Amino acid sequence: MMSTRWAAPYLTIPYFPGGRGPAGCDCWGLVRLVYQEQRGILLPAYSDVDGEDLRAIARAMLEGCDGRKASPWVAAPAPWRAFDVVLMFGPDRSPGGGRLPVHCGVMVSPRLMLHTEADSAAVIVDLDDATVASRRMGVWRHVG
Repeated sequence: MMSTRWAAPYLTIPYFPGGRGPAGCDCWGLVRLVYQEQRGILLPAYSDVDGEDLRAIARAMLEGCDGRKASPWVAAPAPWRAFDVVLMFGPDRSPGGGRLPVHCGVMVSPRLMLHTEADSAAVIVDLDDATVASRRMGVWRHVG
């Protein structure tokens, strides 16, 4: 079983919109930084990750899962493992409503996720935590 100690240095990174480095990250910036530093994989930077960018990320992940397109992402079966990426829903404020991917995090262990949001620095939470439990859209694994 892999140690979760690799995640400790990320806990001091403050939330910063559009941030892509150790001085500050948004949710995608944190996932990207972890992938770059821990796995040597450079994920797309995207700009300040807003709803459109996360929908693009989700689309790339989903297209890889259903065979529509070549993608380095596959749906991750449970138990999840370190570095799997979690996409989360948020309210769609467009006419007609709906739920769209608006947030992401990276798994530290089968039950723990590292993420950051506007009101806090990076934290590790259990997937059953009330702040994320009902928002989970799916979990993906980078295999490319």
